[in-house]
Amino acid sequence: MKFKDLQPKLAKILNRKVTQQEVADALELDRSSVNKYINSDKEINSVQKIRVEQFFEINLDTEENYNSQDININMPVRGDISASLGAGSFVNCETVTEYFPLPKSLMKKIGASPEHSCIINTSGESMYPTIIGGQDLIMIDESKKEIFDGKIYLIRMDNSLFAKRLQKLPQNRIKVISDNPDYDSYIIDLKDESVDFAVIGKIMWISRIL
Repeated sequence: MKFKDLQPKLAKILNRKVTQQEVADALELDRSSVNKYINSDKEINSVQKIRVEQFFEINLDTEENYNSQDININMPVRGDISASLGAGSFVNCETVTEYFPLPKSLMKKIGASPEHSCIINTSGESMYPTIIGGQDLIMIDESKKEIFDGKIYLIRMDNSLFAKRLQKLPQNRIKVISDNPDYDSYIIDLKDESVDFAVIGKIMWISRIL
């Protein structure tokens, strides 16, 4: 199957409009990459086919839709952990303080793995207005550690957790970006063994509590 045929086929199986962003999320690509594949008449490989079928809960060969009934998934909330949006330390605690019910269809839509995801609190102002510290909750999928330029990740630096946009640079470097223009971006050199840096997971969803 070719990339250009995927969106129309998904719309037929699911009986609804399917956006290019959904296809990108299913394939764990950005929209520009998907658009490039469509225009180049590229074929979908077997791994990409499986990702699409798992994401949409369908069978592309039989055109069967398994996602006919939505249910809630109780996502664990680790209320003792906060992702800093500026600077500060965190309490490293795996204790689940409550559960947040989310529709299974939403989890599929955003491409989050229920088995590897959790929800934590936020604090600080460096990602404003995308994330409002002290008000927004964020869902992290810890199975998604590969960095895609411009996406937001939960990262660990110097025993602190931060929610930041990341960009890969040449020579094994990472640019750490804040959405708030009052906070400067900075570069992490992964070749420096003294640097304490790790990607905990990708931020898949933000809940704004008004």
